[in-house]
Amino acid sequence: MEALMSKNIPSARSNKMCKSKRIDISVIVPVYNCEKYLDECLKSIESQYYDRGAIKVIAIDDGSTDNSLKIIKEYCKKHKDWQYISQKNQGLSMARNNGLKEIKTEYVIFFDGDDILPSTSISDLVRAITHNNADIAIGGLENFNSQGHFRSYAKKYLRNIDGVSYKEYPDLLNLIYSTGKIYKYSSIKNLHFIPDVIHEDNFFTLSLYLSSKKINMIDKVVYYRRCREEKGNESITQSLNLKTFKDLLINFDEVLKRKTTDYIIAKTLIRKTYSYILKNVPNSQKQPALQMARRFSGSCIDKCNCEPIQKHMLKNQHNLLLLSVTTISQIAKLKPAKATS
Repeated sequence: MEALMSKNIPSARSNKMCKSKRIDISVIVPVYNCEKYLDECLKSIESQYYDRGAIKVIAIDDGSTDNSLKIIKEYCKKHKDWQYISQKNQGLSMARNNGLKEIKTEYVIFFDGDDILPSTSISDLVRAITHNNADIAIGGLENFNSQGHFRSYAKKYLRNIDGVSYKEYPDLLNLIYSTGKIYKYSSIKNLHFIPDVIHEDNFFTLSLYLSSKKINMIDKVVYYRRCREEKGNESITQSLNLKTFKDLLINFDEVLKRKTTDYIIAKTLIRKTYSYILKNVPNSQKQPALQMARRFSGSCIDKCNCEPIQKHMLKNQHNLLLLSVTTISQIAKLKPAKATS
C-alpha cells in the first residue's frame, strides 16, 4: 500500500508544517488485533506533512491477542510524544473513551488501527478548523480494499462550507462517521461513545452536530478506511444484522434524550432507521426489525417539537417507508433460489 501513503505528498516533504504557529493535535488510535495492518497505519501518521512533534498519538490496545501491543510499544519508543494504554478487551467505544481521558491538546482526531491517513490529512484538517475557530471540521472518506480499489463514501454530501449548523445544512446528518474529522476538544469533552454497542459513531457525532453552531467542511479526502476481505476477519461494520440494528436504535434513542427533537432530526432518524433495515438486515430478520422500527418512529414523532403539519408529514414518511421496505422484502422472498449443480 505504499501508493496510498504517497498519494498527495507535497514535493518538499519535511517535518515543518506550515510556517504558522504550531498547533498540537491528539490522534486517538484504538487497536484490536490489527497486527497485519498496524505498521502501515502508524507509518501513515509518521509520514504526515505536519510538525511531527505536534502530533500526540494515544494508542489504546484493547486486549489484542496478536502482536499489536508489541508494535505499538516499538513506535512509542521512537516518538516521545506518543503514548499507549493497554486495557482488557472492552470494545471500541471504551478504547476511545479512555483515550479521550488523556487529551491535553486543543484538537482531537480519531483514527482506527487498520486504516490509513493521506499524507496531508492533518494539515488539511487543522487549516479547515482553525481559520474560523469552528467546533468541528469534516473531510472526505474513501473505502479501499487489498487490491487498492477505492470507493468514495457519502461524497455527494461533501462541500467546501464554513460555519454552518445542521439546520442550515441538514445533509451534515448523513456524515456521521467519527473518523475523517477534527474536533475542538472543548466541544466534545462532555461527550462519550456508548459502550458495548456498534454504530457508536452515531450518538457521538449526531450529539455534537446538535450542539454545534460552527461546522466546517472540505471537499477533500482525508481518510482511507480499510475494507477487510479475509473471511472471519471483517471489520465490525462489515457484519450487519438484527443485533447491529438494535445497537443503532440504542444510539438513536440516546440522541433523542439529549435534545428536544426538531423536525429535521426526527425526519433523518426515521429515514435512517428504515434505510438500515432495507440495506443491512437479512430478510429472515426483517419482520422483527420492522416492529422495532415502528416503535422507534412513533417515539420520534411523539417527541418531535414541531408544528402539527410537520408531525403529519412525519407520520406519512413513516407509513411510506414501512410500506416500501415491507413490499421490497416480500418480493425478495418470492425470488427463486439459485440453482446448484
